[in-house]
Amino acid sequence: MSTILKETTAAAITNAVCTTLKGDRAKANAVDKMVADGIKSTDMISPKGKDSKSTASPELYEAIGNAIVLGFNTRVQALVNAPSAKGMTDAQKLGRRNGQMQIGAKRNDFKTALAKREDTNGGAKPKRSDAQRIADNLNDCSKVIENSEGIDGVDLLELGKAVKAAKSALHAKF
Repeated sequence: MSTILKETTAAAITNAVCTTLKGDRAKANAVDKMVADGIKSTDMISPKGKDSKSTASPELYEAIGNAIVLGFNTRVQALVNAPSAKGMTDAQKLGRRNGQMQIGAKRNDFKTALAKREDTNGGAKPKRSDAQRIADNLNDCSKVIENSEGIDGVDLLELGKAVKAAKSALHAKF
């Protein structure tokens, strides 16, 4: 019995993908602007603490946190910006805590994105040489052969020997 995708479910999937892609683009744009402004991944680390690896001033760190909070809905903003949790209900305290954790999570997302930009050329993976690509593929072949339970009409021992010979020939050249 096959299940039929209802129109409302399909619309929900479409909306989720659209929203996620919109968020991805917004994050990439924000990271582009941070890079252009000279913000580093280490600026996302708290400057408090004696062994902190932060390069941010306390003012910059706070400004980034404030910008993140402005992205929350007004209810969460009010909970997070309250001077203390005194007088809050348990539900409000939980909302405040979740909001504070989201600040850290979003800050870490930006830190990771910035670090990727710093480690590579604009986030692109470094190009592997042809020899490295072949070696990686031969290693993958070896793993598949070792874990295989058999392939009809294929002598896995001979195939394994051939892959090993190809690896030897490749490594002899480099």
